[in-house]
Amino acid sequence: MSNNSNENCSFCEIKSNNLLIKGELVKVFHFLNNSLTPEHFVISPNRHVKNLFDLTRDELSELFNLSIKIERSLMKKNPNIEKFYTLSIGDSGNHFHFHFIPLYKDSPKLSPYIFGENGWAKNIRHGLNDIQEYKQLKNKLGEIQ
Repeated sequence: MSNNSNENCSFCEIKSNNLLIKGELVKVFHFLNNSLTPEHFVISPNRHVKNLFDLTRDELSELFNLSIKIERSLMKKNPNIEKFYTLSIGDSGNHFHFHFIPLYKDSPKLSPYIFGENGWAKNIRHGLNDIQEYKQLKNKLGEIQ
C-alpha cells in the first residue's frame, strides 16, 4: 500500500472486478451491487484526498478529461442518455469522488426530488433570506477572484 492510500478506505482499495479504468492519477469504477443504473460510474483520485481543493492540477485535469471521454462514449453507445448528473456527496467515506449518473430521456428529472416542494432539500434548505445575505455572499466570493 502506498503512502497516498488509507487502509480503511474502500475507495483506496477498489476491488478489481469493480474497476473500469485505472489511470495514472485517477480511477473509474462501478459499484456492482449498489449502482443506480448500468451506466452509473464513479471517478476518484488514486491518491487519498478528502476535498476537491486537495487535488493537484494534474489530478483535476485527468479526472475531468477522463470523465468527458466516458460520458461522450456512453452517450454515443446509448442514445437514450440525455445527460449525466455529476454529484459529489461524500458523506460515505473520506475519499473525494464524483458520481456520474445518467439521466435517460424517458426518466423523471432528479431536481424535483432534491429542490422541489417536498424534495430532500426541504428540511435542510438554508437559502438566502434577504438581499443583505446575498451581498455578504457576493463579497466573500469577490475576495477570491
